[in-house]
Amino acid sequence: MSKTIILLLITTLVLRLLLSFFPSFEFDQGAFRIWSNRLAESGPTKFYSSEIFTNNPVGFLYLLWIWGLIKENLLNGSAFFNANQNYDLLLKLPANISDLIIASLIYLAVKKRIGQKAGIIGFLLFAI
Repeated sequence: MSKTIILLLITTLVLRLLLSFFPSFEFDQGAFRIWSNRLAESGPTKFYSSEIFTNNPVGFLYLLWIWGLIKENLLNGSAFFNANQNYDLLLKLPANISDLIIASLIYLAVKKRIGQKAGIIGFLLFAI
């Protein structure tokens, strides 16, 4: 990849991380927090229940489980990650990284067919 696209990747990652401090749709974000904690406490085999709202597919839940375990075991005493807003930053990280990977793939596909400038525009349209 060119230096331009690497600079754009870094810049958009920083921008997206800064924007991640803004509040999310609380219903979804609250569910992610609860699911992450539930998975860390009980594991995936006891996650689904008719008593608790659990309607997400397994793939995303594995990521929430990992974040819950990290929070519970490595960051439990950290005042920074005990605040919901800061923990939300960790929960939003996979989506941000996935979006930048997709934006990079868009860049490569468009660059191959149309050219570098169009690839950068495609990258920016998706990433931002």
